[in-house]
Amino acid sequence: MNYSKIAWGLVALLAGLGLGACGGGGAGDGGNTATVNNTTVGVITGFGSVYVNGCKYETTSASIFVNGQSGTEDDLSVGDVVEVTGPANCVNGNAISIKYTDELEGVVDSNSVTAGIGTMVVMGQKITVNDLTIFEDKTASLATVNDIASGYVVEISGFGMGTGDIVATRIEVKATNLASYANDIEVKGVVTGLNDVAHTFMIGGLTIDYSSAFLDGISVIKNDLYIEAKTRTYSAGSMTMVATKVELEDDGKIGHQGDTDEEYEIKGMLTVAYDAATKTFGINEQMVLISGNTEFEDITISDLNSGNLGTLYMEVEGSFNANKILVAKEVELEDDDVNDSSEAKGTVSNLNVTDTNNGTLTVSWTTPSAGSVDLTVSNMTMMIDSDGANPETKFNLTHLRDGDFVEVYYDATIGMVIKLEREHMPVS
Repeated sequence: MNYSKIAWGLVALLAGLGLGACGGGGAGDGGNTATVNNTTVGVITGFGSVYVNGCKYETTSASIFVNGQSGTEDDLSVGDVVEVTGPANCVNGNAISIKYTDELEGVVDSNSVTAGIGTMVVMGQKITVNDLTIFEDKTASLATVNDIASGYVVEISGFGMGTGDIVATRIEVKATNLASYANDIEVKGVVTGLNDVAHTFMIGGLTIDYSSAFLDGISVIKNDLYIEAKTRTYSAGSMTMVATKVELEDDGKIGHQGDTDEEYEIKGMLTVAYDAATKTFGINEQMVLISGNTEFEDITISDLNSGNLGTLYMEVEGSFNANKILVAKEVELEDDDVNDSSEAKGTVSNLNVTDTNNGTLTVSWTTPSAGSVDLTVSNMTMMIDSDGANPETKFNLTHLRDGDFVEVYYDATIGMVIKLEREHMPVS
C-alpha cells in the first residue's frame, strides 16, 4: 500500500470513500493567501484546526453547518464526511465554510460485524465496516462496534450512491432504542420500485410507504429521484417504513452538479463499476465520464470492475461539461487495499512532535507480539482518543505522551501511521 496516496481519507477503511473537489475561482477570505478557493469533500482525520484529505483548515471565521443547521467545530468529529470550502492547493488558512451531513440516521436491523470488520444492516441499508471506521457510543454502554444490537439507533457517516450500500467512515450510537430517541430517523437515497397505486417506493432494501407523508419540495415522486424520508416509528428487521415526511435532496440529483468547466477533485471509493457503453463509473456519490484524453496512473479501466466495489480507493481530477457531467482528466490509484495495513498495540516512546499532527514516535508493542516499530504521523493520520471516561474530543498529536498506550494501523513499508487510537492501558 502507498500511504502517501491514502488521502482519507482512508476510511476506506473502509473502504471508505473520501471526496474532494476543486472548484470555482474566487478571492480568498481574510486569512488566506491563495487567490482561488477549493471545495473539498472528505473525512475529518484530526483536529487542532480541522484536517481533511491531508489539508489543514483553520475554523476561526468559518461558517459551520451540521445537518443543515448552524453549528461549531465542537459539533464535528473524526470520521465525519464534510464539505470544506477554503484555500486552494492545500494552503493553510481559514476555511470559508464546513458542512457536515450524515448519510443515514436510523434503527439497526442486524449486525454481523466481528472484530471491527463486517457489515450491518440499518433500515434496509447495507453498511460496510472495517478497521478504519470510527466508532463512538453516546450511550456509554458498548465497548465496540461489534456490540451494537438490533433496535439501537445509530448515525452513519460515509459514502454511497444512494442505492443501499454505504461504506461507513463513522458510526455513532445515539440511543439503545427508538422510544428513547427524541429526533426523527431518516434515510436518503435514490427512489426505485415506485408503486403509484400502493404509494410505496424503495431505497436500497427498505420499502417506504409515503401515503400519509408530507412532500417537501416534491410535486410528484418518481424513480431515480434523490430524496430523504423521515419517520418516528420503525420496527427493527421489518424493512418497511411509514414516512411522515419526504423531501427533495440536492435538487433531486445525487452527486455534485457542476458548472461548465468547473474543476473538481474527488478522493474516494469505487461505488459504481465502469460501464463500457456509457463510459462512466461512480466514485462516492459522483458519476464520472472517461474520455479519450483521460490519463490513468497505477490503475486501468479494467480495475473499475464490480469485484472492486467499496474497496478500490482512488483520486479523480477533472471538470464538468455542458451537461453537468464530470469528465475525468486523470484517474489515480490511492490505495489498492486499505485493509492490508499492519496493526499493533503498545506503549509510546521517543515522541517527537513537529506540528499539531506531524511527528514521529516508537511503539513498543504487546500485540501481535513483543517488539517495536518507529512510525511517522502526518496530517492524513486519523487521530482518536478512547482513553478513560472523558477522552479528548479534539485529540491530536500534541495530546499524546510517552508511556501512553495506543493502537495503530500503519503502512509497514514506509512506517506511516494510517490510524492512531489512544486507549486505556490494559491491566496486566
